[in-house]
Amino acid sequence: MRKWIAGILSVVLALSSVASVARAYSLEQTYRVLQITAEDFINELKGAGVSEEMISDFLTDLSNRIAQQETLTEENFNSVMASVMAGLLYSGNYNNLQIAMISLYSQQVQVMLVTKTIPEEFQPLYDTVKACLLETGDLQIFLDVPKDHWAEQSIEALTVDGIVNGMGNRLFAPDDMVTREQFVKMAVDSLGLQGTADGLPFEDVQTGAWYVPYVTAAYQNQMISGISAEQFGVGQPMKRQDMAVIIYRIMKQKGCLPSKSVSRFDSFEDAEEIDDYAKEAVQVLCDGGMISGMSAAQYAPQAFVTRAQAARMIDLMCQSID
Repeated sequence: MRKWIAGILSVVLALSSVASVARAYSLEQTYRVLQITAEDFINELKGAGVSEEMISDFLTDLSNRIAQQETLTEENFNSVMASVMAGLLYSGNYNNLQIAMISLYSQQVQVMLVTKTIPEEFQPLYDTVKACLLETGDLQIFLDVPKDHWAEQSIEALTVDGIVNGMGNRLFAPDDMVTREQFVKMAVDSLGLQGTADGLPFEDVQTGAWYVPYVTAAYQNQMISGISAEQFGVGQPMKRQDMAVIIYRIMKQKGCLPSKSVSRFDSFEDAEEIDDYAKEAVQVLCDGGMISGMSAAQYAPQAFVTRAQAARMIDLMCQSID
């Protein structure tokens, strides 16, 4: 899936008339980021009766028209964006949005029209579009995942690809635990898999629940088994050893298991705590440099996976498959 998006992006760059801009994200990816960083702005427009489709079209159009400018720099980006944004608002293509903007931000819109600068109230919108188009590298998508966070690049990569979402209020909650069905959704989405609605043996999987298509796809593609023959373990936190098993099965099917590069597994003092069904997966991924322990001496197989750990592992898996 990520390779496909990268291919589309390369075509966009090749056809673009932009001379000096290296676009970090596609327009679709840019809107995904804006849904997080400009969440308050988007929600206010929705509350004023603007459809999500119109908001999406407007923000995508805004990004696209800015990107088509022949000369974009750090110095002129603000004035260019203000001019393009004002032009779109009064183009007649977004009448409902124009009415909402004037109702919500009358003074700010007037300032933008007169000064050709983006008002402070639109700063999250400005910062995001600028970072996505100029590839400045300074955009912090989630307030609780700073740029120096060990999993930031993986969280960002999966976010712009639509594989992971935030928790609202521009938070990712990197240290929160991931349930088994949440991790399976991430894995399935990263592979672009789909499953039918039949064939699940798990009694705890409720018909119509949001996770059913993902658990079904994972089960039918032999990525998962349950905590027993009849139970998937819905709502239970994903264990580190079970995460390794899922990643191992996927990579084995794809023919991209890592070769042994280190002897990390032999140094784990808690290796005996790894259940038999998971030992091969943990050893191969650890010795292949894919995963590490909670310390040099502890793998912690029964510990629960955090959202940051899950994102990091899914991203590494995607990179290996690509």
